[in-house]
Amino acid sequence: PAVVSDPPANLREGDGVADGSPLASSQIHVKWNRPGNDGGKPIEQYCLTVDDVTNSGNRREVLAYKCLGEYYFGSGPRMDYYFTTDGIYPGQTFEFSVVAKNEIGDSQPATVELATASSVPDRLDTPALLRTEPAGKLLPSNITIGIRELSPERSGGGDITRYEIYNRGTLVDSIEAGEVDERLTNGYIEYSPPAYNVYAQYRFKARAVSTEGNGTFSYELVINAAASNAPIPVNVKLPGIGPRYMDVEWELETGRDGDWDRVLITLTCNGEDCEDSDIETDVRNPRDPTICKEDGGAWTCSYRASGLRPSTEYAVTVQSGKGGAYSQSSPITDESRATTLSGAPQPPVISAAQPTRTSVKLGWTVPRDNGAGIAGYVARYEAAGGGEGAVLLDDDGTAHTSGPVNASLSDDDLCKLVPTATASSVGSTLESELVGLQPGTTYDLSLVACNSYGASTEATESAHTENVPDKPDPPSLGSGKTSTSLNIQWELPSGDCRGDPDGCVDDHDLPVTGSELEFEGVAKSYSAVTTTTSRDNLQPFTEYKVRVRFFNSLGASNWSDVDYLITAPDLPSTPDLDQNSCGEPVEGTTHLTLVKGTLVPNANAITEIEVETKQTAEGELTAKVDAFSGTGLDETSLTLTRQGTGFIDYRDYTVSMRARNQLGWSKWSSPITCSRSPETDAEPPQNLEAVPLGPAVEVRWEMPSASTWDDFIVRLEPIPESSGGRRLLQGCTVEAPQPIEVDTGSISCSEVQGGRRLCEFNVTGGTPNTNYTVSVQSRTSQGTSSTPLQLPVVRTPPGPPQEPQCLSLADIADTSFRLGWLRPRDHGIAIAGFLVTYAGSGAAATVGVGSGGESVPGADSCSAVAGAPASSAGPEGGEVVTALSGLQPGTSYAISITTCNADGDPSPDSAVLNASEVHTYAIPDKPAAPRIDTGEEVTPFSFTVRWEAPSSACRGDPDGCVDDHDLPVTGSELEFEGVAKSYSAVTTTTSRDNLQPFTEYKVRVRFFNSLGASNWSDVDYLITAPDLPSTPDLDQNSCGEPVEGTTHLTLVKGTLVPNANAITEIEVETKQTAEGELTAKVDAFSGTGLDETSLTLTRQGTGFIDYRDYTVSMRARNQLGWSKWSSPITCSRSPETDAEPPQNLEAVPLGPAVEVRWEMPSASTWDDFIVRLEPIPESSGGRRLLQGCTVEAPQPIEVDTGSISCSEVQGGRRLCEFNVTGGTPNTNYTVSVQSRTSQGTSSTPLQLPVVRTPPGPPQEPQCLSLADIADTSFRLGWLRPRDHGIAIAGFLVTYAGSGAAATVGVGSGGESVPGADSCSAVAGAP
Repeated sequence: PAVVSDPPANLREGDGVADGSPLASSQIHVKWNRPGNDGGKPIEQYCLTVDDVTNSGNRREVLAYKCLGEYYFGSGPRMDYYFTTDGIYPGQTFEFSVVAKNEIGDSQPATVELATASSVPDRLDTPALLRTEPAGKLLPSNITIGIRELSPERSGGGDITRYEIYNRGTLVDSIEAGEVDERLTNGYIEYSPPAYNVYAQYRFKARAVSTEGNGTFSYELVINAAASNAPIPVNVKLPGIGPRYMDVEWELETGRDGDWDRVLITLTCNGEDCEDSDIETDVRNPRDPTICKEDGGAWTCSYRASGLRPSTEYAVTVQSGKGGAYSQSSPITDESRATTLSGAPQPPVISAAQPTRTSVKLGWTVPRDNGAGIAGYVARYEAAGGGEGAVLLDDDGTAHTSGPVNASLSDDDLCKLVPTATASSVGSTLESELVGLQPGTTYDLSLVACNSYGASTEATESAHTENVPDKPDPPSLGSGKTSTSLNIQWELPSGDCRGDPDGCVDDHDLPVTGSELEFEGVAKSYSAVTTTTSRDNLQPFTEYKVRVRFFNSLGASNWSDVDYLITAPDLPSTPDLDQNSCGEPVEGTTHLTLVKGTLVPNANAITEIEVETKQTAEGELTAKVDAFSGTGLDETSLTLTRQGTGFIDYRDYTVSMRARNQLGWSKWSSPITCSRSPETDAEPPQNLEAVPLGPAVEVRWEMPSASTWDDFIVRLEPIPESSGGRRLLQGCTVEAPQPIEVDTGSISCSEVQGGRRLCEFNVTGGTPNTNYTVSVQSRTSQGTSSTPLQLPVVRTPPGPPQEPQCLSLADIADTSFRLGWLRPRDHGIAIAGFLVTYAGSGAAATVGVGSGGESVPGADSCSAVAGAPASSAGPEGGEVVTALSGLQPGTSYAISITTCNADGDPSPDSAVLNASEVHTYAIPDKPAAPRIDTGEEVTPFSFTVRWEAPSSACRGDPDGCVDDHDLPVTGSELEFEGVAKSYSAVTTTTSRDNLQPFTEYKVRVRFFNSLGASNWSDVDYLITAPDLPSTPDLDQNSCGEPVEGTTHLTLVKGTLVPNANAITEIEVETKQTAEGELTAKVDAFSGTGLDETSLTLTRQGTGFIDYRDYTVSMRARNQLGWSKWSSPITCSRSPETDAEPPQNLEAVPLGPAVEVRWEMPSASTWDDFIVRLEPIPESSGGRRLLQGCTVEAPQPIEVDTGSISCSEVQGGRRLCEFNVTGGTPNTNYTVSVQSRTSQGTSSTPLQLPVVRTPPGPPQEPQCLSLADIADTSFRLGWLRPRDHGIAIAGFLVTYAGSGAAATVGVGSGGESVPGADSCSAVAGAP
C-alpha cells in the first residue's frame, strides 16, 4: 500500500539572492529537490515552516506551515521559496523545515539553518544635548551631549567595535566597545568638549563601526554660538497679516551699531499641529533704508516674512546678531503673536497602491484645511507619451458625477467645479480608484485639495499598471559553445530599464514566475530564476532555432523573435574505411591504391590526408605514413607508396586514414586489412630445409633448372610458445622474438640431379633458444612467387638472457622509490639476478638484486650476482620488485638494469629509465614573484595578480625551473601588503580592487604540497595605472577677492592631485544663479598659470556682475584626460563701491511694456542702471513631461539703461523712469534695479516689487513630436502651451507635401474642426 513520502532531498540555500546584493541582508532563497521515494503517490505540494533561532534560548516561529502550491507554468509543485518578513535583519539565523505532502499525508521534515548576510550598522540616532554647566545660564562654561548605542537588530549582523563622535567633520572621540558600559548614563554614551567655546558653533554627528564596516552617520546636532553683546530687539509688532505672510516691526537702540549687522526673525507655530511650520528668516543687510531707519535714539525696522501657513497662530521673536551669533530673543507679547488669514489647504500626503492592468488606487491623508473646509479633491493622471485625465473627487474621496472633466484647466479652475461639502476630519485616510488606464504603463499622479480659497499645491506620486511581461529579446549565446553543444542565455524582464531610450523589456512590477525556451520547435519550462541552459549532442557548425517567453500571474508574454545559434566548427569526422576501400596494385610499381570514400570536413575545408600502413605478418613496430595535399585531395583514390618502400606482394597490411582541416586532425579510422597480389611468372622454391649453425640458421632449397629469378626473400617467423607464467604489468608484456626477413640479393645455385638447382643461405640475428618457421620466395621483375606450403621448423641454440622487461616506477617518496619489472626470457640458461645502476646529481652506484628482487650485498657485476646463493626464481613474465632508499629529495635519477644468468653472462641490452622519468619528491621550489596579469585590464583602482604554479615541465631548463618535484600542488598563499590569503590548487589569479592610482603594492607567494610549504617568493611591487586627476575640492574658502579695476574675480584652486601625470590644463565653469543661465562660461588655464595659488576668472571676458551669486565648478586635465567637475560652490563679487542702491522701487504694466520707477539721493552719481525682470515660477497647472520635454517657461530680461536723466523731486531725491519691453504676457515678474559707476555696481534693493504683464497672444505649441507613421497617415502630438491669459480655443495645422498643401483646424482637445483654416474660424467653432 502507498505510504507518506520520504523527506525532500538536498534542502539548501538557493542562488536567487546574489551574494553582496542589498537583498542578501533581508531575504533568503531556499530550495530543495524531490524525495528519492514519493511513497507510491505523487507529491502534491511542499509545506514550509520557519523558526528564528538567532538566540538559542529563544526560538520563535516566524512562518507557520505555509503550503506553496504549483509553479504557474505547470512544471509541478514549487520547490523553492523566497523568505522575507518585516522582522528580518542582517546576520539573523533561521531554521527552515520542509515536508513533502502526498495523498497519504506529510513526510518527516527536512531541516537546514540559513542566515541573512551581515551588513554595516544602521544610522545612529541624532546626538542629544543632555545638559549645560552651570544649568540655566545664557553663557554656560561647558555642555554635555549623548548618543544612544544600537540594538542588536540594528548592528547589521556584525560585532560593534566602537562608536565615533565628530564635530564639524573632525573625529573628537572614539568609544571602544569595551568602554561603552562605563560611559553609559541614563541610556546615553556621554561626551563633553575638553575646551568649550560658547562663541563657537558646534555641529555634532556620530556613527557606529562594526566588523562589517563603517555605519551611516547620524543627522547633525547643531549648537549655535552665543552673542551676548548684541542688543535685544524691543517693541515687536505685527501690523500687516495675510494668509501666508506677516509684516514684522521692531526697534533697536542706537549707539551699539558695531555689535550687530544682521537680524534673525523666528515665527514659531503656536498650536497642536505645527510640524514643520516654523519659519526662520535671516536678514543679512538690515541697515538697508528699506528695512531699518535711524529715528532719534532708536532704529525702527520693518520686514515682511513670507512662506507662512494660513489660519495658523505664530509667536514672533527677533534677535540681532553679528557673524553667526545672535542676541537673546525679544520677548513674546500680545503684539508679537497673531494668526494668519485663511487660505488654500495644505497639500495631502498621497500614495499609490494595488495596481491592476487598468487601474490604480490613490490613497491620501486628509490635510489641514487652513481655515476653510475642504470641499473635495482634483486627481490627475498622465502617461509619458500621451494619455492624460483629471477626476473630481468629493470630500470623502468618491468620484464626483459631473461628467467629463477638461484636464487642460488649471487646478484652481477645476476646484471651482467641486461642490461644497462637509470635509472629512484632518488626518483621516481616504482612497479612490483611478480606472480606464492602459496596461503596463507608467503614470504621473497628482492630487490637490480644494476649499473656497482654491487649490493646494500638488502632491505627486507615480504608479505603473500591471501587464504580462513585454515581448523579450531573443536568446543569445551564454558562456560559450563547442562543436557539439551550446550554452544559451536569456535576459529577465525588469522595470529598472523603464524610460531607457533604447527600449525596455518591462516586467510591469509583477514578479516573473517562470520562462519557456523553445529549441528547434520543442519548448521547455524553467523557474523564475533560471536564465541559462545547455544543449548537448548537437552537430558541428549547424544552425539551431531558439526563442523565449516569460510568465507572470497574468499570463504569458509574446514569444521573442527567433534567433539562430550556430555550433562551432570541428575537426573533420573520422573517415569510414571498409574492405571495399582496398584498391588495385599500380602496374610497374610496388604501390597500391586506396578508395578514400566521402570525408566530412565540418565547416573547414580538408587540407591534408594521411594513410598509415603496417605489415601484419612481420609485426612492424613503426608504421609507414603516406601524406596527401593540394589537388590530390580531389581524387577518388589515393596511391600508397609506404614512403617509397612499396608493398611486398601477397603480404597483409593494416590500413588506417585520417583527415585534417584548419582546426586539426580527425581521429584515425578503424583499421582494415589490404594486400598487394599482382600477376607474376616467378616459380616458388621447393624442398625447403633449415638447420642451426652456431648462432646462425642455414637455409637450403631447390629451384627447377629452367626457372629464372633475380633474388630471394628468406623469412624466419618465430613460433609463439606457452606464456610460461608471463604476466601483464601496467599494460606491458615480455617482448616476444621478432620475425627476420632477408633479401639474398643475386646468388648462385649449384646444379643437382633431377633437373634441379640447390640454393643455400645463412640467416643471422635470431633470438637464442627459439623455434622458427622458415620460408623462401623467389622474385623476378614481374613480381614475387607464392610461399611454399610445407615450411621447416628450426630451433636456435641457448644464449645470453633478455634485458628486464616493462621497467616501471612506484611508491615515490622524498628519499626512496620502488622499481618493478617483468622477469625476461632466459634464452635457455637460468637467470641468477640483476644489476641495478642509478646515477643522480653528483652520485652514482650499482647494486645487485637476486632473481626474486632481494638485495645481493656487495655484488657489482654479473659474475658476483651469479656467485651469490641462488634464490627461488619465478616464471618468465613474473613481477620483480626492489626498493632503493637513502636518496636525495627533489633529485632526478637515471636508472639502468641488466639481466645476469647463471653463467655470469649479462644481457646484451639494459632496461633504462632516464633522468626525466625518475624524480624524488620534495616541497615545491621557491616560486617566482607574482606579477600583474597583462591579459586583464589594469586600472588606477584595480589589477589582477597572477602567479605561476610550480611544474616539472621546465626541469632541465638552463634558465632555471620552479619544480613541483612531481607532487601535486595542494594550494598557494598570496601575501598582499602584509596580509596573506590562501587559494586552491587550481587558482593562480586574483583581483584586487579599491586601490589607489599609481601606487606600489607589495606581494609575494608560496605553494604547498603534501610535504609542506615552499619558501616565500621574492617580494615584487605591483603598480596600479595612472589616472585622471582627482576631482578638485572647492569650498567656500575657495572664493577669492575681486580684481581691482576689473569685473574679474579670483579663485583659490587648492591642492590638485595629478595621479602620476602632470596637470596640463584647468577649466573653471561659472553660471549666474539668479538669471538661470542655460550655458555656463568656462575660463581655461594652462602653462605657468597652473603654478599660481589663485586663478583669475574673467567669464570668457564678460566679467562678473557685482553682488550676484554664481555657481563655480573646477576640473583638471592630465595626459589621460579630464577629472570630474568639482561639486559647485557659490561665489559673488562684492567690491568696495560708491554706487548708491536705488530706493522706493515701483513697477506698473504699460501696454506690452513694464514701466519701472525708482528714486536716487540727489547727491549720488551714476553712469547707468541695470534693470532686471525675473519671472516668478507658477504652479504647473497640469503641464506634464512628454518624451523628456517640458513647456518652455518665461525667460528673465536684463536691460542696460545707458545714461538716463532722472528728475528732481521733494526730499532731496531724484525720480528715474525706464520702460522694459519683451516680457511674456500674463506673467508675474520681480523687478530689480542696480546703479553702476566706474567703481562698481550697487547692491540690489531687498524689497522688490512684483508686476504682472497684461494678457496677450498664446505661446506656440510645445514639444512637437511624430508617431504611428503609416503609408497614408501619422499622428502629431504636442504639449498644450501657455495661454498668456486668454483661453486657448484650438490650433491650426498646416502641412505641405509634393505639389499639395493644406491647413486644418484642431480643437483644444485635439479634435478636428471641419472647415476651419484660420484662427478666427477655430475660435468661432463650438
